[in-house]
Amino acid sequence: MKPLAPSRPRTPPVDSFDRDAARAIEAATGLPTDGRESVSSPSQSPSPSQSQSPRLIPSPSPSPRPRLIPSPSPSQSPSPSQSQSPRPSPSHSRRSTRLTSAPRACEPTEAPTVATLLVPDPALQLARLRLARGWDAPLAVVAEDRPTAPLLAVGASARRAGLQQGMSLAAARAVLPSLVACVVERHRVEALHEELAAALRLFSPRVEPVVFPTLGPHGARLPCAFHLDPRGFEKSYGGPASWARLVHSYLTGRGLHGALVVGFGRFATVATALAHGRGEPRLLGEPCSQRRALEAVPLSCMAPLLDRDALQALDELGIRTIGQLLALPADEVRARLGSTAAALHALACADLPLPLQGHPPDEPIVESGEIDPPDDDRTRLLFAAKRALDRALARTARRAHAVCAVELTLALDAPRRLATRRLVLRIAPAEPTLDVTLLCDLLRLRLEAAQLPAPVARLELSVETTARRAEQLELPAMRASRRDLHALDRALARVRAAFGPRSVARARLREAHLPEAGFALEPFDQKPRAPLARVEAHETAPLPPVRRLWPKALPLPPRDPDAPERGPRLQSPARLHGPCRLSGGWWVRHVERDYYWAETTDGLLLWVYYDRPRRRWFLHAVAD
Repeated sequence: MKPLAPSRPRTPPVDSFDRDAARAIEAATGLPTDGRESVSSPSQSPSPSQSQSPRLIPSPSPSPRPRLIPSPSPSQSPSPSQSQSPRPSPSHSRRSTRLTSAPRACEPTEAPTVATLLVPDPALQLARLRLARGWDAPLAVVAEDRPTAPLLAVGASARRAGLQQGMSLAAARAVLPSLVACVVERHRVEALHEELAAALRLFSPRVEPVVFPTLGPHGARLPCAFHLDPRGFEKSYGGPASWARLVHSYLTGRGLHGALVVGFGRFATVATALAHGRGEPRLLGEPCSQRRALEAVPLSCMAPLLDRDALQALDELGIRTIGQLLALPADEVRARLGSTAAALHALACADLPLPLQGHPPDEPIVESGEIDPPDDDRTRLLFAAKRALDRALARTARRAHAVCAVELTLALDAPRRLATRRLVLRIAPAEPTLDVTLLCDLLRLRLEAAQLPAPVARLELSVETTARRAEQLELPAMRASRRDLHALDRALARVRAAFGPRSVARARLREAHLPEAGFALEPFDQKPRAPLARVEAHETAPLPPVRRLWPKALPLPPRDPDAPERGPRLQSPARLHGPCRLSGGWWVRHVERDYYWAETTDGLLLWVYYDRPRRRWFLHAVAD
């Protein structure tokens, strides 16, 4: 089957323009003006065999951008001898009108489609803002304020002094005594991430966090890093460059520094931002310039996305840039370098300009009502809050969401001299729900425990929602055959509503020298991820004693004031078992304790210790 030849360009008939212009067009293109005869006098018309127009033969090049190479220039008018000469042969016309592909060049055919904003080391920047330190101050972020705590992030000046991420705080201060360590909790970084996401929606309606699910076994996510859509703001900001400068000025106005890269692909802009660091925004106006910038990115800059073992394996093979990785065959990368390198190779090769899936922020669900006249009766206040709660639940159900927390703000009808004029009560069910009876029960418990110094004149109820989760239906017989774990969550939610959000906590183990520092209490806000293990009781195996530690050891009077080391004075005679000496803590305060198990005649088992430097006895725990 012959390929379809491109359609022949047609020119208007001769009557529509003068003959001089027609003759110039015919001399430039070699084609007749009407497709049948040349624009010339009848005496100069060629023979019928020569009057056929030449065919356009397409170039075998697959380029979709053909260009026509004319034979003579339109400015050169034909001489009389040339006008009387016969028309060139069809082969000559085919050579003169052959379609050739345009050279591959960087042509800005379209505007940039994606921008990446990256805030490096957000925990370190939060610590710098909290301590009001300069960029050159020796600063590090630790998980806990103790000598053995590892360094999570290290500033530039501390890194130049030889400190590295993962060193202990004691070793780091031995190298750099002027090091300032700061504890930044994870929830503060998450709060900064949410604040930046909400603020960036003022500059673009499509904002998406930077996530690469194929990198690593669990994917790769960069905190405080976002993809933005810069299109459609030419009339508002004057182009992508002005828009990028405005976004970057907002970031610097908050006291943060970061990198902003505007280009055509997600991975390319992220890699360029990681290599660019902080500074002025960078605009990759052409796809080929983006490709060159991506190939020049060192693989060492991809440490936030790749694990250390993969980077070390690539470095040992001499592969130190993304361009060197892309030069390898795609079929051999997975077999020789592993799945992580193959995923990175695939992302760099096929960086498709997929549209951003920005999630518009939901409007907060807030309902309010006036209490006229002001009232302080808990029952009437509960009914007023229930009316607002019913309206809020109806709006939540229309979104296909469920309520995960309710915040009730009470405006008190109090004089100005009273310090507390607003009271905020917060409840959280065990799991997201739309059950108004359950939420009202928790509100009742919270209102009964609250102290109202004055009557309430106005209330405002706001709810926090989340998407509903689909659960598998069960038969009643299947549900009755095992324990209901949700009952425990509902009971804890009632305790939390009655006594406050910090009344339910769990212990988290940590490495420490003293027993009272070996754990930390944190709020119990979610269910444990791991399922509860089944414990089978054996009659022959006695259970080990469980020590209930006091938050602060209770002092005990000595049995003999002149010889306090002989033992403590207890209500019932006791027999001491021990001692077990614990000493250390020289880096903070010298500690030397002798621990004993005190068995009383009442059957109690007490864990006491004798503090040698202070010559006093203390009760530390009671065994159950």
